[in-house]
Amino acid sequence: MGAAFAVQVMTGRESAVKKLLEWAFDRNEQAQKWVKSVHAFTQGTTKLLNGKLGKRVERPVVPGYIFVEMNYHADDENYTAYLSAEIWHLIRRVPGVLKLFADAGQIIGSETFRQLFERLETQDQVEITVPDQEAEKAAACVAYNDAETPEAKKEAEQELKQIESLESRIKRIAERMRAFVRNGRKVIRVPYLGFLKAMNHLEQPILRNPDIFMPRLFGALSEVMLN
Repeated sequence: MGAAFAVQVMTGRESAVKKLLEWAFDRNEQAQKWVKSVHAFTQGTTKLLNGKLGKRVERPVVPGYIFVEMNYHADDENYTAYLSAEIWHLIRRVPGVLKLFADAGQIIGSETFRQLFERLETQDQVEITVPDQEAEKAAACVAYNDAETPEAKKEAEQELKQIESLESRIKRIAERMRAFVRNGRKVIRVPYLGFLKAMNHLEQPILRNPDIFMPRLFGALSEVMLN
């Protein structure tokens, strides 16, 4: 990758400014010579709602900044790297641009920029709200304790084992993926491609009943993401 300069932009307008810059650079002969690419690191997120994917929402991974990658290579200490005055003014005129870090010593070296590019998480994600099983677990415990026949006790015991198995799968997935709490519920983000693979592992036709679908989905996810 080439060396890069950071451009501070209005938060929430990263993608829009990127498109405007690309449009301006395509029409400027000097920019075509010096600029390799414009990066607005973003990630698409889709929520799983009632067993179906909702609307894709794109969010910035580095809020308030985009990066202009140059055609030349330089390290972080290269004080001779520069943007021409023409390109500098071209960037500054784009609506939404707040500040251009292009003074001596503000360059992002080629190797540093490559490491940043590889480290940032930009793969699309699917947000899955973890089902609350406390009520089901409590009911299964009550059923087990109140069982009057060996068959009823065995059925309640089997229900408890299924709940505990699902809890174990969810815990393992949460440890490997990004997990957080929203409105008192645990949410797990899994890679979009991994989610599609898990869906392909499910028995067809897919039953959307949450009591059936969610355990099967997490079982498929554990096979795809953890093995």
